[in-house]
Amino acid sequence: MPGGVSAPPYDSFNLGDHVGDDPAAVAANRRRLASVIGLPPERFVWMEQIHSRNVTVVDGPVDGPVPATDALVTREVGLALVTLSADCVSVLLADEEAGVAAAAHAGRIGARIGIVPAVVEAMVELGARPERIGAFLGPAASGRRYEVPAAMRDDVEAHLPGSATRTVKGTPGLDLRAGLRRQLLDLGVSAVAEDPRCTIEDTMLFSHRRSDPTGRLASVIWLEEQPPGGCGEHRMSEHGAVDARRAELAEALAAVRRRLDEAARAAGRAPGDVALLPVTKYFPASDAVLLYELGCRSFGESREQEAGAKIARFRESVIDPDVAWHMIGRLQRNKARAVARWAHTIHSVDSIRLVDAVAAGVRAARESGDRTTPIRVLLQVSLDADPQRGGCGRGRSRCVGGRGGRRGRTGTGGADGGSPTRLGPRRRVRAACGHARGRTAQPPRGDRVVGRDVR
Repeated sequence: MPGGVSAPPYDSFNLGDHVGDDPAAVAANRRRLASVIGLPPERFVWMEQIHSRNVTVVDGPVDGPVPATDALVTREVGLALVTLSADCVSVLLADEEAGVAAAAHAGRIGARIGIVPAVVEAMVELGARPERIGAFLGPAASGRRYEVPAAMRDDVEAHLPGSATRTVKGTPGLDLRAGLRRQLLDLGVSAVAEDPRCTIEDTMLFSHRRSDPTGRLASVIWLEEQPPGGCGEHRMSEHGAVDARRAELAEALAAVRRRLDEAARAAGRAPGDVALLPVTKYFPASDAVLLYELGCRSFGESREQEAGAKIARFRESVIDPDVAWHMIGRLQRNKARAVARWAHTIHSVDSIRLVDAVAAGVRAARESGDRTTPIRVLLQVSLDADPQRGGCGRGRSRCVGGRGGRRGRTGTGGADGGSPTRLGPRRRVRAACGHARGRTAQPPRGDRVVGRDVR
């Protein structure tokens, strides 16, 4: 990571004093960090991180790193709390109204044993409220690259649901940020932002898995001094903040619509032909409510672990059966049942097994009373059968398309009468699609795209 004075392999802005780097270089880098932030170096509080769930409340400068802790909480203005990482997740949290800030180091072990619930609990004890807390997840090893043994993945998933994944190599993996985001949502913290960079992939960042020894990144949070008059004068009223956010979203929405209209005209299409689907991933339910008030009736989500809780909060404010939530990200079979409870449309279903899983999820959702309508499915079709591209084979997609032209009627096909796993490929598609309504789309040949409505 550039910008400092450390020599290789710590080049150059290493902020960790425990990795073998020259102490003088680390001290110089830390002084530069303090200068950029605008706080004296002695107002920075560092930790002796040990992959624990220990939380320490600090109320002033500390001489040396706080021993044996992985989270700091403070109400002290101008006190910078620091976490160090090189693949682990740095979690920064604040309730500005209560004047409480926190920083946590969540590696695989700490995330598994509950460092984040522990730090949220400590914040609440100091007057914070989960629904007011904003959280930020720093750059970390992504699920695409974080390979672990299957047993380890399963163990972490059991303690941190939503973290299990598969890497780009098809091997067992962990996405700690996904698990922590779900955990925060379950704790009532809905405003969760994230730096999506992967430390293993991005060579501008330090990564212990990519190179050892290496330096450490720092993530810092601090409370700023309020002007005279206190909290009431420093912050907008609640209504003022909502009005400001609504105006900001309205401006952004209008700008996107203008660009869509221009693109449609350039393509020789009517401006109204192109539908806008706002993607609310990483944004709170309150933003979706404001977008609804601005005329949006469809929304896109790509993380089931975030979407379910968000939609539940949205529905507390908006009762409208015509609002359509789209699952736009890659859907794993083990998430199909949960998505079937809320999705109007699932994009890019790329296998018959996934169609089966969606159909089973719809049946379960109907039985529990969570839904009464089919799901629209966009089936990804492979023309060349390249396994790297994904998608259903053309023969199977034709079978799905063969049920086209009967939209608006709910059918059960053969899925209720027997196990789909005992049916042949053509019969299985028909059975599953009795519960999953959708559209098949083949990649273009020349300028032609083929699409059919299916049941």
